[in-house]
Amino acid sequence: MNESLYIAASGMTAVQRMLDSATHNTVNAQTPGYQKHQMVLKNFGAFLKDAGKRGDLIGSQEIIAFEQGELRNSDNPLAVALEGDGFLVVKPPGETGEVYYTRNGDLTVNGAGELTTRAGYPIMSSTEKVIKIDPTLGPVTINESGEIMQKGKSKARLQVVDFPKEYRDSLIAKGETLFRTKDTFRPSLTEGATLVRHGMLEYPRSAGVKGLINMIMANKNYEAMQKAIRSLDSVNENMLRNSQ
Repeated sequence: MNESLYIAASGMTAVQRMLDSATHNTVNAQTPGYQKHQMVLKNFGAFLKDAGKRGDLIGSQEIIAFEQGELRNSDNPLAVALEGDGFLVVKPPGETGEVYYTRNGDLTVNGAGELTTRAGYPIMSSTEKVIKIDPTLGPVTINESGEIMQKGKSKARLQVVDFPKEYRDSLIAKGETLFRTKDTFRPSLTEGATLVRHGMLEYPRSAGVKGLINMIMANKNYEAMQKAIRSLDSVNENMLRNSQ
């Protein structure tokens, strides 16, 4: 296979990844706390240390576009939305000491009275403890600083943390709305830089519309790559036939 076919084939692979990313964004347009994924196309020389080896091929890199979403009212009495760059801290299963981070504030209470995500992961307090809610004490209120109150008494404060930009951009997705760091780095408390909005949820802005547009564009680019490969293949066949 000549170099032109390699380049066109690598372009098809990259565009297919763009299509997958756009589809993923469209499907999650109504997922609270979801952050849109973006696919960046570059030649392989931008990704490889040794750019001399097929540096003209087309590569793709997926990044997470962390941005403030749209806040909407929710019927969930435990829902919270974050206004700012912060994340809630989540305790994954097991005793590994690892923590996850999320902007999905669609919370609930499990059978043990623990405040959790819908997937059942406990939400951590500012004192690094699992937050417990007593359903017998009546409704919960949560103020802008994340303090959880029942019957006028403070139960706990949500641990809301933020990352320096270089760490936020390197967060690794663990499912649709959970993230972890690449190393043992622990972010700092936001100390009021991020406001907690009780009774609201955050949704990605225009994820559905942009996702559909990107899907159409990716399909057109994929078809163009296919035509290019067919044309190159035809040229190669003619060259081989004429050389005989």
